[in-house]
Amino acid sequence: MVPTMIEDIHALEQRLLDPSVRSDAVALSALLAPDFVEFGASGQRYERNEILQHLARESREAGLALSDFEVIELAPQVVLARFRITKQVAPEARVVESLRSSIWRNTGGRWQLLFHQGSPIQGIDSLTRDDGEMYRDLDQRGTG
Repeated sequence: MVPTMIEDIHALEQRLLDPSVRSDAVALSALLAPDFVEFGASGQRYERNEILQHLARESREAGLALSDFEVIELAPQVVLARFRITKQVAPEARVVESLRSSIWRNTGGRWQLLFHQGSPIQGIDSLTRDDGEMYRDLDQRGTG
């Protein structure tokens, strides 16, 4: 695998964690493929428009750290990114972690996120405080 491809995908995943990108529908739309789907930890399936609407309302807190990052080529111009997200949750200052997987597709020289899934390491109880998913689990907010 080409090191620059890994660096590019890592940078894109980092952008998706940036509160200013998450709240910017135009920037986020450029990163999410038209046929993007997320499977939440609850088992719910979320389409691109649901994620765009939800993230526009999300609080702009920072503090998501990405680690243990790896990229696996699935097919030409299609890769799987696997990584860990760590978040410090206030006010208890407890640490919540999740394992993530994303499928990225390069179309016309531009990488877009096709699929994402996050699984909390500490169990389903960790989702009740808005701290499990990359895109947050919508049915924990009563919108899914």
